[in-house]
Amino acid sequence: DLNKTISAVEFSRFLHSGETERRFPVQGDDTLLLTSEMSGDIHRSHERQKVGGMGAHHVVAAKEDKARREHVKGVVEKIRKRARAYCYSTHGQDFGIVFGNFDKSHDAYISPDEFRVGARKIFKIPPLELTDKELLDVFKIIATNQNKKSQNQEEENEWIGKESFCSFMGKEDSATDEYAAAWEHTDEEKMKKRIFQSFAQKVKARAYASHRSGQDLEQVFRMFDQDSSGTLTYNELNASIRRFLHIPEEEISRRDIMVIFKLLDKDRNGEVSIEEFLEALS
Repeated sequence: DLNKTISAVEFSRFLHSGETERRFPVQGDDTLLLTSEMSGDIHRSHERQKVGGMGAHHVVAAKEDKARREHVKGVVEKIRKRARAYCYSTHGQDFGIVFGNFDKSHDAYISPDEFRVGARKIFKIPPLELTDKELLDVFKIIATNQNKKSQNQEEENEWIGKESFCSFMGKEDSATDEYAAAWEHTDEEKMKKRIFQSFAQKVKARAYASHRSGQDLEQVFRMFDQDSSGTLTYNELNASIRRFLHIPEEEISRRDIMVIFKLLDKDRNGEVSIEEFLEALS
């Protein structure tokens, strides 16, 4: 998929791409010979994975989940350390004053944009240290925890109250896992819907750009279907999202692409037909 990393599935598919034996160059003039028997073992292993569902894709997604949780924990801790450093140098341990400085609209709530601006101007966090998306993730963590405390699981708040802000900023290091877990357990259905909507908008924009007289989703499908097999695999979808839709990893991760693939693959056979693609995006 040209993302500069090789997944287990990509490696497996490359090995059993149809030839009975392949040679792989290594250091010097030596080569590694893959016999048809070895290739058959790999093929059978891949088939077992496919019968069980998405197979190795689940392993990749699980690893990405773990890496994402660790990353979120690091981002959370970085924000809280900046908050404590700012408080100690200006107002002691009064996070309420910090909240007031963030709350530029003076409505007793902090919006996502106010949180971002406050992190940049008050905590002096440059974009190279934490991106806007990472700051928004922290905002969502606080809002999610706020919803849990108010027992309001239905509503997705677009603001943070003073109590939630101060509680988050004043937590000790041991509480970082709690907030990372809160982000992890955000309403999955809402997250999936947002991810798919973002993907659908990009696909439809590409469909219009590729066809002057209107929207041509079939042409986009054919563009994605790189081997012209009439179906899309996960790898083809992943590669096409990067290459044709120009969506970076920061916007839609490999885990997000797995979510999109599962939503498209209605019959759960590991491939997306043109009918499934058109039905989901129409």
